[in-house]
Amino acid sequence: MFRLGRILALGALGGIAGVGLLTTSPTMASDHYEAPRVQMNKAADITDLYIFPGETADTTAIVVAFAGFTAADMSGPTGATYDENVLYHLHIDNDMDNSPNISIAWRYGQNSAGDWGIQVKNAPGTTEDVVGAVDTALTSGNATIWTGAADDPFFFDAVGYLTTLGTGDLAFDNSRDFLAGLNVTSFVIEVPTADLGGTCTAGGGNCMQIWATTGVYSN
Repeated sequence: MFRLGRILALGALGGIAGVGLLTTSPTMASDHYEAPRVQMNKAADITDLYIFPGETADTTAIVVAFAGFTAADMSGPTGATYDENVLYHLHIDNDMDNSPNISIAWRYGQNSAGDWGIQVKNAPGTTEDVVGAVDTALTSGNATIWTGAADDPFFFDAVGYLTTLGTGDLAFDNSRDFLAGLNVTSFVIEVPTADLGGTCTAGGGNCMQIWATTGVYSN
């Protein structure tokens, strides 16, 4: 078993990323630089929030990425960044009142052999906690969950950005990617869209706001 105790103990706010409105198109938000205190704890520093159509037409995939600027050749069993003292939440407001109707919580922990695992609470479409090893597709009820190291999907030409600011002339070059060769740690959940709830006031479909937060446990 993985040692994951006190999953609901929340200390100081560690980071927050992205408010996304789920429509018929993919939505994303990115925030790779945080305040210095948050940057000191990579596991609590959220970089991206992505919302995509799932593998089938009736499912939605949500990705929360954190611990940016990790070298792709980082040593260790997975190359990912885990911390058992960080609590993650994925908040879903499906009636557009700026208050979450669903809050998925997850934490990481290790077993006696030092292997990392994940525990997920309140995932839509499940009737119990999801517990299992990282780097493994975990299925419970209608939900599929995966977590592990992944190539940072965000593209950013930092040189072009700074040059544009300095000169006033657009200087972006799609051959320059400041994040090339860097990894993030990702949490991915795919569920039937109907399990997320939410109805648009016009045009039908599922409308909702989605954001992610981290908290650091302290005694």
